[in-house]
Amino acid sequence: PRPRRAWLKRIAIGVTLFVLIRFIQADLLLQGLHLRGLQHDLAITNRILYRIENLPNLSLDKTYRVIFLGNLPSVRKKWFDKLGPDYDIAGAAHIPLSFPQFWNPEAAMNLLGSKVRLQSGLTTREKEMAKVREDFARRKPGKWPKPGSVFVIDDLIVVNLNSDLR
Repeated sequence: PRPRRAWLKRIAIGVTLFVLIRFIQADLLLQGLHLRGLQHDLAITNRILYRIENLPNLSLDKTYRVIFLGNLPSVRKKWFDKLGPDYDIAGAAHIPLSFPQFWNPEAAMNLLGSKVRLQSGLTTREKEMAKVREDFARRKPGKWPKPGSVFVIDDLIVVNLNSDLR
């Protein structure tokens, strides 16, 4: 009975080590994708912030709200898709799949030390959107990264990432 128990113990240890190594490998892969996604978002945020800070009609004495129209195609989703159809994206629900994160798009710009005072706010009021729609129809801005995709309307900074706004 003893040799059999030792054999079972070795199998149990081997299976445990295999499963543990696979979990570590999967976690490292997920962390790598998350890090690449954050670096991607940081680069885009820096480009948008640079464009905002260099707008000709921007006043550094004024507080603005940022309105993002649309979002950018998900670079993370493309990376997950490359891993194959069996890769479970539901297990990575904490990783944002679009840019900007809808709950507080100004946060990253404030953390980067923007010279522009940006007001946080979750909701865009209908009055603001009516103003944006009217200006959008007149201006016909391009989508990001075209030069006209970032503009100021009164106390609003509008960034047209991927919208035809009607």
